Amino acid sequence: MRRLFTAIGIALSMLVSVWADDFLNLCPDCGREAAESALVCPACKARMPAAGRVVTAAPKPVAEPVAAPAPAAFDPTVDSIQREMTEKGRDLLASQPAEAWYFIQNARAMALLPGAPDPESRRTVLIGFEKQAEAAMQSGEPPCAACGGSGKRSVTFKQYGGIAVEPRSPVSGLACPVCNGKGRLARPFTAEEQRLRKTLGRRLFDDAMRQQGFRRAGRGYLSESIEKGLKATERARFLQAFEMPCEVCAGLAFSDCASCRGMGSIRCTNRSCSEGKVEKKTIKYNRTVIEEETCPVCDGKSVLPCGKCRETGRITCKTCSGSGLARICSRCKGAGLSDCSTCRGTGADRAGGVCAKCEGDRQALCAQCAGEGRLVK
Repeated sequence: MRRLFTAIGIALSMLVSVWADDFLNLCPDCGREAAESALVCPACKARMPAAGRVVTAAPKPVAEPVAAPAPAAFDPTVDSIQREMTEKGRDLLASQPAEAWYFIQNARAMALLPGAPDPESRRTVLIGFEKQAEAAMQSGEPPCAACGGSGKRSVTFKQYGGIAVEPRSPVSGLACPVCNGKGRLARPFTAEEQRLRKTLGRRLFDDAMRQQGFRRAGRGYLSESIEKGLKATERARFLQAFEMPCEVCAGLAFSDCASCRGMGSIRCTNRSCSEGKVEKKTIKYNRTVIEEETCPVCDGKSVLPCGKCRETGRITCKTCSGSGLARICSRCKGAGLSDCSTCRGTGADRAGGVCAKCEGDRQALCAQCAGEGRLVK
């Protein structure tokens, strides 16, 4: 019985559809009914066909793909400056990696300028140089704090009765247990050390660019002729190629652990421990003899692993949540651009000509972040 009712329903719906096509004047766009004499649909105002004709919706025209804008002509000035900055950064990788990092980052940002050559080989080279500079800034071999860089264990010579006859001094043949006699420790620099290195590198980079007559553009530098010819969108693209560092961690994404001061280890908690040794008093020949033994707490290393940072020496920055970047501009949502205030984003003035402020670009730099997309105090 259910199947019979289903079949009857299908047949009735088909009959109604055929009757509607033959006797109803339906709009081809919205499908609503109109009077037989109506020339325009009362709902969507579309043109109505003749009454009694079966109407099929007209096929929508296929939009032709918009041709991409032609690339800007090759600019030899941009190419030469980019090459000079790349070579300067490469030469400074060994001696001043922080300064080299700023030169390479400026050269990579110039690849986004109009007229700049951007072959894949050059881009690959710049990224490789940038990674080398970052690795050199983050790690090194500072002097060992336990032995002061001498690589030798310090010993105090004493005689019977516990009276010291010589101050604690390095002894040849006894290697420092912390650095194994090397005098230096291969470890990552602390956040404070990295911040100081980046600050010094930035200062050297700024001085070098000013001496050559370049003008400051955000966190980078451009020549006066190149900067004057940039539109708002091109300038914002250049400005946002630089990393906008967090105001608290300076772009490192972490800070030093307060317990170990970024070293990853703390001094031995045994108060009797002195450079991994403890004094043991014994009586021999009716005299008190002081002997040194290995500290049972630190096993002679004079330091213990820091439990707060798990020996990393780092605590994730709470301000940027470990991203190392400044907060996004709330006005432009990180785009660095807004509609031109003169033409309201139309690119034309009231007379129909090109807007004098944005030069037809329709957009201007964000007034809050100056085109950088992020806010740094």
